[in-house]
Amino acid sequence: MLFFVSALSVCDFTAHADANVYPFDNTDVMTDLESSDEFVLSDYYWDKYGIYRSPELVNFVEWCYSPFQPDDFALYIYFYNPQGVDIDEDNPSNRIQIASAYNAYPITRESVPSDYSTYPLVFCSMSTRENYEGMFYKFRVVDQKGADGLYIQDRVYSGERRYDVSGVVLADETGDVKEFGVGGTYYFSGYAAGYGPNEFSESTLTNTGFQPLETISLEVHPTNYRTGSSNVGAYHQHDINSVYFSVPERYFTEYGDLQKIKAEWYEYKTKEILIIKNTSMYNAVKPYIGKNIGDYASGLNWEFYNKRTDQSDLNPSGYYDYETTYNVKKNTSVVGTSKDVEKNQINTLYWVLSSSNGKISSSKIVNYIYNYGTGSLLAGERTISEDLFLDSVDEGRTKGYNSKEIDANAEFDLLSYDSTHDWVQKFRDYGFFAPETGGTLEGVFPVVTLSTDIEYEEMSDSNISNTLLINLDDAAAFKSFYSNAKANDERTVLFRFANTDYYYEGLYENDRNAVAYVSQKGDKSALAQMSVFFDFKIIHLTFQKDGTFKVIPVTQNPIDVINDITPTPGAEAPDWWKAFVEWLLGLLETIGAWGAAIVGVVALVLIITIALKLLQLAQGAGSAVLRIIFILAILAAGIAGGYYVGKFFFDIVISLGGLW
Repeated sequence: MLFFVSALSVCDFTAHADANVYPFDNTDVMTDLESSDEFVLSDYYWDKYGIYRSPELVNFVEWCYSPFQPDDFALYIYFYNPQGVDIDEDNPSNRIQIASAYNAYPITRESVPSDYSTYPLVFCSMSTRENYEGMFYKFRVVDQKGADGLYIQDRVYSGERRYDVSGVVLADETGDVKEFGVGGTYYFSGYAAGYGPNEFSESTLTNTGFQPLETISLEVHPTNYRTGSSNVGAYHQHDINSVYFSVPERYFTEYGDLQKIKAEWYEYKTKEILIIKNTSMYNAVKPYIGKNIGDYASGLNWEFYNKRTDQSDLNPSGYYDYETTYNVKKNTSVVGTSKDVEKNQINTLYWVLSSSNGKISSSKIVNYIYNYGTGSLLAGERTISEDLFLDSVDEGRTKGYNSKEIDANAEFDLLSYDSTHDWVQKFRDYGFFAPETGGTLEGVFPVVTLSTDIEYEEMSDSNISNTLLINLDDAAAFKSFYSNAKANDERTVLFRFANTDYYYEGLYENDRNAVAYVSQKGDKSALAQMSVFFDFKIIHLTFQKDGTFKVIPVTQNPIDVINDITPTPGAEAPDWWKAFVEWLLGLLETIGAWGAAIVGVVALVLIITIALKLLQLAQGAGSAVLRIIFILAILAAGIAGGYYVGKFFFDIVISLGGLW
């Protein structure tokens, strides 16, 4: 590494009346570098494939530190770019990682960093000299409060200032974001002319040293795990959002167990995502993306809803209570006094995605977000449209930028649907085809360091998925990663950094120009919502050995953690039931309203006949108590069966235009 540290001896503080204006921003990067005798331009050259030279810091500058003139303080970095990466100069992802808390104050050479934070970078200039275009970049560090609640200039010790820098994150014009390991500790002492206790004194500012800084370079991979159900309600799952990576064994030998992980990310919750499995239906809805249709769009015949119930048992007027709806035209019949009720009416759909099986890949979601258009929401290297996301996230979580340190022992529980719902609620929510909704997970650890003594690579995909709580589709890749890490004397770490709510429910559709009851739940469309994470980056790892903690900063390319959309258990009717109902609906549509009414009456008579026969058999049961139990059970089943069969055929008759 060809590196030097500059101490600027002269500062024009009179030109710096506005604290937001830094005159040194405007000096040329090449002029600054060549002003030092230590900089030799011939030592720097292009190396397109990185065979001999890697990107690095060539200079770190402290500008006008002073306890007496605090508004003028700034830090600058000079970045050497031998591969000629086309850096996106003003990208919000550009930042530097610096120690932001220490174990002892004032901060001296004996102090040990206990926390790191990232700070934004402001582009100042790049080299434009012929043959050196884009080889050097100059950025200013934006000072802000760190982990200890202090600004950089308030944290450092005036006797000798110390800056521990672990990495620089830069985005290029293609959208890629990389962190470059530049680990080093930089020291300065003295003051620039006019910035010491005597404003008339000459400059005493000097750099007093540089020391390499230990860092860990990580390659992280995203995964997730969805529980079978959630205490939130029907069609919800707990979504465990995780990343995995490997750490060389020597760190555990020297520093002990991995105790804490600090990471940062941007977090948002999507608005309702409409997933359509039918191509013609998708093409019909697509033009309405982002348009407020009010109650309904007259040009769109398809209606969508997740549930509707009769407002009364007889429901003579054909009015319904709806839950979530889109484009449902309310009943305008003048018979009766009740009205259609829509508890959650979606007037504008911002998400409409096509899928033949109801699944949407992560890459497709990412493309949809980035191609939808820009907006005001920060998502790391770019801004995204606020139209796609809610104004809030899950309870207890933070929308937008997050920086959290998570302890490996901070275990959590994930309650199942059954833990807060009884069988009556389950029947109301799911009907006859309720899925298995048990499986509470207790004592889940957010950080798991896998033992190399266990042959995880030999487990089946389903076993390793359920054992480690990772996505079944990622199991094969995870096993290969674990095997390679073990061969390289590294331990695999699983970091479950966020537990969020996931929702996916099949919908019903009506075609106002045809039979209203055209499909079974989830057959042709569904609705989903989930949390997404942008620009995820691990900042540091904390090890613990015999009560002593060791914080090691991390260099890692930021990634987006956006999971696939998949159906929840019970979101769709079983395939055999769908096929039967589709056949029956087709038959009833063919024979018309009167034919459907006759079939319905026959079905009800059959139910009554079977119930009476069963009642006769029940009277011959053993004890009186047993007879009463059988009779009550038969009556309950008969009433429920008669109600749902009658309601089904009533809906069909109404959808076919009624009898008169």
